[in-house]
Amino acid sequence: MAIRHAKVPAGTDLTPVLQGLPGDRCPSPHWGIMLDGSIRLQHADSSEQTARVGEIYHWPAGQAARADEDVVFLAVGQSDLCASSASTPERSCADST
Repeated sequence: MAIRHAKVPAGTDLTPVLQGLPGDRCPSPHWGIMLDGSIRLQHADSSEQTARVGEIYHWPAGQAARADEDVVFLAVGQSDLCASSASTPERSCADST
């Protein structure tokens, strides 16, 4: 498991970072808490979710995200799953959070 403090600037679309991973989406589930802003998730089943400041979240495997405003969050995820799914040794889901 890994805990990350992530800052994502407004206008960031994480979809390009996820290209090459299974389904072109993050294969790892994440749990955490939103500290500032909000972020939109698109799940593999085409459903959407918005995580907002103050919320505790669970993002199941198979998500992509876009930040329409500056976002700060703590994310908990399975770092070994992300690393083993990466297309190159230096690329992981951590690169996208």
